[in-house]
Amino acid sequence: MATFSGADASDLRAILKSYYKDDVPALLGRESPLLQKMKTSYVEGKEVSYPAIYSAGGAVAADGTVAEALANEGNFKAQEWKVEPGQLFSVIKFDAKEVLASKTKKGAYMKLAGAKVYAQTVRFRKALASSLYSRGYGELAVLGDDYAFVASTPIDITVPSNVIQAVQVGSAIVVKTAVESATEQTVLKVTKMSASTKKLTVVPSTTYTSNVTDVICFKGAMDSAGNPMFPRGLAQWIPTIGARSGADWENDIAVPSNGINRSTYVEALAGSFVDGSAKTTILETIQELIMNLRNQGSKADMIVMNPIDRMKFEKEIDAANRIFTKADTKAARSVSTGLKDISVAFQTSFVDTIIDDPFLSEGLVYCLDSDYIEYWTMSNLDTPKNTGKDADAPDNLDDPMSYDSKGEDTDSSYKLLVDNYLSVVPGGLGQNGETTRVTLNLFGTIGCMNTAVNGAALLPGYDATKIVQCVK
Repeated sequence: MATFSGADASDLRAILKSYYKDDVPALLGRESPLLQKMKTSYVEGKEVSYPAIYSAGGAVAADGTVAEALANEGNFKAQEWKVEPGQLFSVIKFDAKEVLASKTKKGAYMKLAGAKVYAQTVRFRKALASSLYSRGYGELAVLGDDYAFVASTPIDITVPSNVIQAVQVGSAIVVKTAVESATEQTVLKVTKMSASTKKLTVVPSTTYTSNVTDVICFKGAMDSAGNPMFPRGLAQWIPTIGARSGADWENDIAVPSNGINRSTYVEALAGSFVDGSAKTTILETIQELIMNLRNQGSKADMIVMNPIDRMKFEKEIDAANRIFTKADTKAARSVSTGLKDISVAFQTSFVDTIIDDPFLSEGLVYCLDSDYIEYWTMSNLDTPKNTGKDADAPDNLDDPMSYDSKGEDTDSSYKLLVDNYLSVVPGGLGQNGETTRVTLNLFGTIGCMNTAVNGAALLPGYDATKIVQCVK
């Protein structure tokens, strides 16, 4: 900032100090607004079990003997859900030297232990946010192109916007031929990323030539037998394989899920679905989905879509409606015409209930009843997920400085569980002294108490074969 001239200019600058700002800004992007809005329920045991009545039977007729005959058939139908939790861990280590070198502002912008715990919490929440739309395999996207991966050689790949939001520089993702495949074709280490170009620079672990139908997933989302270990999300409860048509869909829906044979009544046991790929507008697609859900008794008060799709939807509405209330104020504009039919039919406008979640794939929209969607967990989720800010705010990450004092109390006893979510245990002797390992634990999954009142739709102009929730 200070510039000097003359023969002694460099000597004068040597006397001056650098001025250090105290704040440490967060540059890591949004987190999931859906996760913030969902209720958390704490559970125990090996699984969560509850019944689902999907048919009241046909024992009704104007002729009493016919009604009796139908009742004798015993066609009342119910099944029992058995839902096992997934799991997710985020691990850091810090050593004695790091703690001592950053004890005060004289030595560091903030305590290194606090900085690491902050980063740990952010990456945990981002992976958890992605899991809200998964089937438990850590799936992120369809690769969508043929890449000639060469071991240890950097290569750029183009990915959807939700992947940019979910991964970090340093993340490890795997390439597989199918979401449920147990074989990892190669592991990609992310070394560079760009949100504007939607590109990741990755370094493959092995040589492999991919196919356009291959998928990328978080590494470490399955066990050695290929069973899903990641927390399962809406893609498991409301399946959209093949846009619900074709052999892949028929094979998928025939397989019991969470102890339930969903094929006996798909809309009740697997939610409603609308294939809007050939429709003209997003509005038309969402209208049909909401109509179907309302017929099932849903209040459909949460509509979740990717921000890119929400922007398209807003442009769609704006093109047909030029009259807005509060147009001359700083308040948010609201549509006063155009959605009148929906307002009359449903007594509410769904435009105000849209949640734009950047962790959801582009092309899909979920319509949910908030009374029946919650997060079931055995561990404390409220503390690690709480940003203390509005869930819809673009800058809803924690302030890193709020973590400044965390992790420095080295006199505390080591514990397997602190506040039911954090494990603090010895990490072993390292080059810089003894280390501490801190693990953030989650054992949980999205819970859907009533699949009949929740649903999904494929939006106009999208190809289901390129959306990870729609492929095997």
